[in-house]
Amino acid sequence: MLGFKINMGKRFLLTIISLLIFAGTSFGYSNPRWFRQPISVYVPKVTGNTTVSNAFLSWQTESAGIVRFTFKSNQRAASLADITVTFTNKASQPYVIEKKSTVFNANKEDLKNEYFYKLNIIISKADAKGKVYSSSELYAIALRAVGEALGVNAVGDKGVMSNSFNTANKKLTSDDIKLLKKVYRK
Repeated sequence: MLGFKINMGKRFLLTIISLLIFAGTSFGYSNPRWFRQPISVYVPKVTGNTTVSNAFLSWQTESAGIVRFTFKSNQRAASLADITVTFTNKASQPYVIEKKSTVFNANKEDLKNEYFYKLNIIISKADAKGKVYSSSELYAIALRAVGEALGVNAVGDKGVMSNSFNTANKKLTSDDIKLLKKVYRK
């Protein structure tokens, strides 16, 4: 009789563990994303920082709080921020996102069904020829970079996160928010 109770206990425990594992996989998302909110962001106090900060706030506002940000203003806090923004004066690309890593394995980048741990966004203030971006172009670049940093894939032909990047896209569309919801809400 005692052996039956032990076997029953093992079966029950095995069933519970199986349910937890299968429930976790059934809620899997298609893109890497942030595990916790608000996401802390460090933007250095240089020319263009307000424009970039406003791009983060646009994603927060337009998403109705699906994503939230807190800003670190102290340079010493930069190492503790989830997302660190840096600026460069001239680059071959308008922005670069680097050091995407996951909580589970910091050596692997851009894994499906994983979480972002830390990101660096490098935003260029000028194009490859050295022409300085206007404030509105910098805003469009930042909107796109923030979307990518949130895990939103470029899809379709409308909005900030369209397949083809264009600095004329300066406003988040309902398509952009739908793409964000695919990442953070199932």
